Amino acid sequence: MKKFLAGMLSLALLAAMALPALASGDNAPAAAEETAATGYAVEIDGVDSGVRAQVVVPLRAVAEKLGFTVAWDNGVVTVTGPERYAQLTVGVDQYFAAPTQEGMAGASLFSLGCAPYVFNDATYVPVELFDALLGCKEGTVTLEGNVIHINTDPSSMSAVQLPSPFTSHTTLAETAKVVGFELTVPEKAGGSPRRDIETMSGEMIQVFYGNDENEICVRKEAGSGDISGDCNQYAQAKTVEVNGSSVIMKGENGLFMVAIWESSGYTYSVTSGAGMSAAAMTALIQSVK
Repeated sequence: MKKFLAGMLSLALLAAMALPALASGDNAPAAAEETAATGYAVEIDGVDSGVRAQVVVPLRAVAEKLGFTVAWDNGVVTVTGPERYAQLTVGVDQYFAAPTQEGMAGASLFSLGCAPYVFNDATYVPVELFDALLGCKEGTVTLEGNVIHINTDPSSMSAVQLPSPFTSHTTLAETAKVVGFELTVPEKAGGSPRRDIETMSGEMIQVFYGNDENEICVRKEAGSGDISGDCNQYAQAKTVEVNGSSVIMKGENGLFMVAIWESSGYTYSVTSGAGMSAAAMTALIQSVK
């Protein structure tokens, strides 16, 4: 953890720093989700109401005080520190966090029950994002009265690792029992055999091929939306028809790094670290069901 900021950083919920925090009502930003699994419990007369509120904070103002740098690229925001970084997209309740050092484990894709939004030219995020950026240790982010406490001193906290949302499986038949649907993929992709088969939070199946230099990942989940986890902006984008579905492919220099599509109540994605030709990507998609 960073040495230049030890002890307690306290942020009072005052003025513009917290104007949208704990907002509610039709004219306020969507800062609370009653059905969200994450967030803070709301008690009424000592009884849990079942409501989960999201406390939101201005991303850049807080991140820079913690020593992170913030980069904005057409709605995609990257927050980078010496140990971890995060990527998020305005309007999308999907956050990606990972170690800044290559090869280290701990990457995760998660929801916080509230999508990032812009208010008065500032991007607001759930304060829990900083829990992920600071290592998911007990006591990192706490609320006391009208003050949010962000503790950056690891010596004062006992490390508590969040359980991994990913479960490894030996066969695709095992994953079908977990998520309730089947995924069909080829034995090889990009010339490499299947490497890892996983389920995520009991809802999504993902299959990996290749290695770190050229990793290919196929995903399937019930519902709709982009589940690729790829928040990069690409110079090229095209829509093609494959197996009766409209597939969006994105990439650059004639190679495509991501493809997303929906079919029969499911959403799919293919990502390729090194990129694939349109023909190769189409051929892979044709074999995914």
